[in-house]
Amino acid sequence: MNKPSHFLIAFTIISFSSSLFASDFMSRVKNSNKGMMNYSWFQDKVRAGDWSSGGGNAIVCFKNDTIPKLIQADPTHWLKDEYISKIKSVEAFDLYQAKLPRGIDSIKPDIISLAKNETPYDYVLKIKNRFQNTLPYISSIIQNGQEKLSEENIIIEPNGLLPIDDTQAVGQIDKERCVLATMAVQVNWTNSDEYQLHLDERLFNHPTHSELSKAILLLHEYI
Repeated sequence: MNKPSHFLIAFTIISFSSSLFASDFMSRVKNSNKGMMNYSWFQDKVRAGDWSSGGGNAIVCFKNDTIPKLIQADPTHWLKDEYISKIKSVEAFDLYQAKLPRGIDSIKPDIISLAKNETPYDYVLKIKNRFQNTLPYISSIIQNGQEKLSEENIIIEPNGLLPIDDTQAVGQIDKERCVLATMAVQVNWTNSDEYQLHLDERLFNHPTHSELSKAILLLHEYI
């Protein structure tokens, strides 16, 4: 399964009214003959960000640099169980990337939030419906991902996941107090179109991991 660039994830969750590339998107939809986007333009934008992953990773931060130093010194970069209680925050890497300021004027993007009582699954549905008329290509990608990663194919791992460097990140995080940790991994056991999504329960259900971040993680894995 191809993994999307951070541009594509940001594209789907940033309000059209606040994003530079989203404004460009709306103008192209408006000027097109059938109100549909030029697919080649969109694909070029995505390729510019490279088809790299990273949505399976989380930025995990601690109150001080003690535990990050231990993790960074460990060749396996394993997030041990005894470290979990020391966690200050957990955030999906894609959400972190999407919130970064854009343009030379450092415009802060307006991320589409979860409505009251909205679940992560509801949020994904909202994003899918958002593009149903203007860019059905994205809607179909999300739909296909949901079908491939149905509930029975989502496995909760209580003891964590083997660390995987899955970001190819351009920017930097606070490496003194934070680490990149694997929160989700897709596995294909049969070399078919059927995948399993394994989630690190310690991170995914951590009290500091927001429902929005959970939704962004699921959206990435579906795409």
